[in-house]
Amino acid sequence: MKSKWAIATAILLVAALAGIFYLHGKTFEVRLSESELQEKLNTQLPATRSYLMIFQVTLENLRCSLRGASNRVNVSLDVKLNIRLASERQPLKGSLQVSGGIKYLAERGQIFLTDPLIEHIFIERIPN
Repeated sequence: MKSKWAIATAILLVAALAGIFYLHGKTFEVRLSESELQEKLNTQLPATRSYLMIFQVTLENLRCSLRGASNRVNVSLDVKLNIRLASERQPLKGSLQVSGGIKYLAERGQIFLTDPLIEHIFIERIPN
């Protein structure tokens, strides 16, 4: 009985080592369509964060588009900014357009924007 377990363990160990050696040094490419990318990014929205107990920023309504053959993406989203002045909040609404590269970490299942560049900012009641 013990010899069967030892043989099974040895076979599993050899298979695991063979898999590691086979995959070592290989790279993989993950391809996502715009709709798949947008769906993945929208799982994080709307997102609200507070800063210095004065500012509250909400990001929502994300729209993304891929830039042809480059590995960059355009991301636009709506921004709500609440500023606490005295006891009242003064809300500002606007939109933000950012472009950047995409980095995917498979082990975490997360997508990150790299080298971001702000392309356009619009805030209501503030002239361009």
